[in-house]
Amino acid sequence: NLDGAMVGLLANGKRNADKLLEAVYTLLDERYELKGAIRVNKGDASRPAPDPVVEELLRKCDLVITATGD
Repeated sequence: NLDGAMVGLLANGKRNADKLLEAVYTLLDERYELKGAIRVNKGDASRPAPDPVVEELLRKCDLVITATGD
């Protein structure tokens, strides 16, 4: 059950990744009473997310969804 969950949305910086994540979030939010979302775009698909970004998502989110896009 995801009711009350804070969702992390981690885009990889490619075009449309953020749109895909928003669509997934919208579907989840229609089904569950989510607390909200933290949206992060790491900006570079060829590199991992910076440690501070990962640490923030770990601290604040109950789950993280990541996506690539083109």
